[in-house]
Amino acid sequence: MRLVFLARTGQFRRRTPSIVQPTGFGPWADSRQSLACLAPAFLPQGRTSGRSRWAELAVVALLLSAVACQRASEPPEVSGPASRPVVLGGPTLEAEWTDLARLEQRIAAERGRVVVVNFWATWCEPCREEFPDFIELQRRHASRGLLVLAVSLDAPSERDTEVKKFLAEMQPVFPVLIKTAGDPDVFINAIDPKWTGSLPATLIYDRSGKRRQAFFVPQTLASLEGYTEPLLAAR
Repeated sequence: MRLVFLARTGQFRRRTPSIVQPTGFGPWADSRQSLACLAPAFLPQGRTSGRSRWAELAVVALLLSAVACQRASEPPEVSGPASRPVVLGGPTLEAEWTDLARLEQRIAAERGRVVVVNFWATWCEPCREEFPDFIELQRRHASRGLLVLAVSLDAPSERDTEVKKFLAEMQPVFPVLIKTAGDPDVFINAIDPKWTGSLPATLIYDRSGKRRQAFFVPQTLASLEGYTEPLLAAR
């Protein structure tokens, strides 16, 4: 309801707007009632003195403010990205082509999941040694929304030879990508200016797609679970 002051009569009259849409009260915003609906019971009726009229309006304002504060104090529901479990399929036996743009798009598309990106190569012995830990990490926490993306930095010409042979041996249960031809320095600097290009390298993203960790040394299953557990537990 809206108050309308009529200058000629010195009276206040209620006027109903065509649409009453309460806003700014979080979960209360869907209510069909506006706080202004409380005003009619306190509206001055008939002719009143200026001082009395303003006193009555002050009471109305205080009452509306009290109700607004009470409702605004209700904690709003915080809605973040919903958890998206990962359904494990068969082993990945072939690497998909990727470049910087496609990799960034892939990470963004996984919003709602904790994403662990591991950069590796078949000629990197520490990479080969830690690879089974990423497989176990995926198996243990897929149902909680964890996804490993393994990005091979092998030469593109080795995709169907060394890389394919390694995947057949390891039987990973997560997507495996391989970088297309191009300047590796541009790719590395775009991923992280602090990264020298040494392998292995691991990046961890939370459910909102924000990078939380970057490691340029080998990891273990214990360390990976230690870093990802708080992100998996957050809702």
